[in-house]
Amino acid sequence: MYKIMIVDDEPIEREAFALVIKNNITDLILAGKASNGFDAIELSTKIKPDIIVMDIKMPGLTGLDAIKEIKKKLPFVKFLILSSYNEFEYAQQALKLGAEDFIVKPAKINVLVDSIKNIINKLDNEHDKRNVNTVLQNRVEAIKPIVENDTVYTIISGCNDKELNKLLGFFEVNLSSGFCMAVIGKTISEMMVNRIRKSLLGIGIKSIGAHINSMIIFFIPCSDYENENEKEKYINEVAMYIKNTMDGSDMRKLVIGTGNVHYTSEGLKESYIEAVEALRTAETLDKDYIHYDSIDKSIVTNKIDINDWSIKFYDNICKGNIKSTIKMVDTFLGELSSTYQSNETSIKDKVYKLMVLLDKNLTDIIGNKEVSYELTSILEEITELSHAKELRYWMIIRMQNYIVKINDTKNVTSSKTIVLEAIEFINNNYAENITLDYVAEKLKISPYYLSKILKKHTNKNYTDIVAETRINKAKEMLSNSQYNIKEITYKTGFNTQNYFSKIFRKIVGITPTEYKNMQYEKNTEE
Repeated sequence: MYKIMIVDDEPIEREAFALVIKNNITDLILAGKASNGFDAIELSTKIKPDIIVMDIKMPGLTGLDAIKEIKKKLPFVKFLILSSYNEFEYAQQALKLGAEDFIVKPAKINVLVDSIKNIINKLDNEHDKRNVNTVLQNRVEAIKPIVENDTVYTIISGCNDKELNKLLGFFEVNLSSGFCMAVIGKTISEMMVNRIRKSLLGIGIKSIGAHINSMIIFFIPCSDYENENEKEKYINEVAMYIKNTMDGSDMRKLVIGTGNVHYTSEGLKESYIEAVEALRTAETLDKDYIHYDSIDKSIVTNKIDINDWSIKFYDNICKGNIKSTIKMVDTFLGELSSTYQSNETSIKDKVYKLMVLLDKNLTDIIGNKEVSYELTSILEEITELSHAKELRYWMIIRMQNYIVKINDTKNVTSSKTIVLEAIEFINNNYAENITLDYVAEKLKISPYYLSKILKKHTNKNYTDIVAETRINKAKEMLSNSQYNIKEITYKTGFNTQNYFSKIFRKIVGITPTEYKNMQYEKNTEE
């Protein structure tokens, strides 16, 4: 039910209107009455009515002035103006203030009732609309963390600028130039992600972040500074601000690495790799923070060449050599364990980088859609692996899947070639008795396999393909008046004229005779 308040300096008018409401409108509660503008403002603040019936001319503050003040605190309240003065200026001012109706006293009961009911209908519609908007807003807020995680995954997995901008539009974040910040701490959780996000918002920075692979990853916009030193200064200031705003125990344990500023989706992915490397270096040197360009490359020893490993894996995968690939996985993981002293997070990072490079190299063979889908799930899967044996098994399964996809791709290419050869054979021999078995024998494959791949690549059965080929040749001959229908029947491989006519009508929609006549008329006109 909606609440209504009556404001009029005449007691009789107030009581009369209250009686009209009581006797004619059941879904309204008379919440209060006021005799002047000042009381109306005070009372409306307390009872928060949905509708206010307001007189204009009252002692002290006028009804119009009262409306102005009430709307400041109650912007959604509806006003019905009652006035003994039928002046255009009053009506004009009332409507400018958003009044729903202007009624001159004395008014008929049905006029008052209709006006109030119209206002109630409007309130119902607005209420429904607000409810829908609230539900939609709640849904948007509920899926925001999921979309944000997906956006971060998309960036570090590789995407194009158009795809990235579409995702970033959801958060109103501009990463046309930006950098990556990688964070680890004693306790890494979604709560810390939210704290970092709020801290950045506190200094006017809209960013996106997620908890990924035992780290917190943030992508942060950066102004297009002309000077590289200014860019690095800005990055350092943001990182140290985050470091210093974390609480006691978290602050002592927080380690941060940042990448350089980049300008494309591919660049942001590169900034992620830089930030992770800076983070790992900071861990190794027992520092709180390192920017990528500040890394002393001379201190990095026993560095594993992921590019070289990706080439080796790529060659084995393309050859379909599963045994050799499994041995390579064991050797690779052994080197990682030796180099990083069984540091689980560092090892997982290198495995991820290997997969990123394999993704690039295998795209041309397997296809971008296939590989990108696989790559997007890699980080999620790696994060859930708890020990080295699980990581080894996971890598072997992943490599085997790549080999299977490579083989499938080769098989598809081979089957397409066979289909083209079969169609060419049909085109050259349509006048003969070319059965499925006959064509399969010529192509040196089984009839079953030929039928299967024809259906897969053309979405047609063998008999349909032969029939359509013969009818297309028949149409060419019918356009040439030197052949009669009987001759064309046998020249296109049909045994009887009746069967030929039946198939022709089924495919073309008219009989051979009708088609021949139609072509003759067309040729005559030309």
